[in-house]
Amino acid sequence: MDENKTISGMVLEDYSYRSKPLEDLVSGKITKMSIWSNYYGFAQLVSGQLEREFVAISRTSGKAAVVKSFAVDEDLPPSEYDEELENSIQHTTVFIDKDGAEHLFSLLEYFFSIEHSYPVIMDVGSWSITLSTDAGESVLYGGSAGGKLMSHDEDIAQVIRKLLDMPDLWLFDQHHEIYYA
Repeated sequence: MDENKTISGMVLEDYSYRSKPLEDLVSGKITKMSIWSNYYGFAQLVSGQLEREFVAISRTSGKAAVVKSFAVDEDLPPSEYDEELENSIQHTTVFIDKDGAEHLFSLLEYFFSIEHSYPVIMDVGSWSITLSTDAGESVLYGGSAGGKLMSHDEDIAQVIRKLLDMPDLWLFDQHHEIYYA
């Protein structure tokens, strides 16, 4: 595999995505993950609602970056639009403990070692996750928002929310207010 090349871990088949097992795609150990979540539903057109979210976590350093961007009402006067646009992005950096990071990455490796199917659902948003290895390999997985990614009876989204102490992250299910405890 070429260094720094991202390959798709998903195949689109009959209105669903099928994931390919991780070990069939990469040879290195997963060291970084990044998740993009977005929501472009009809209700999302209201100004001020969350539109996109990015979460990146390093296995070795425990460093995590979270970026959220919010929808801006395009009908605002230019002076107000510029101010709203400036305020529409939030960036946070936190560190998680090594044991927590190791646990999360072991859940991710186990989950993506198994073939899964995800239905393609319109108007609910989507997620994508890139898993990068110490060998310079990257694999991209994704799907429609709204489902849980379970590994060893643990909801991966909930594990991430708790590690980062950010209960309002969208991640895969976008239902943080329902599931976070």
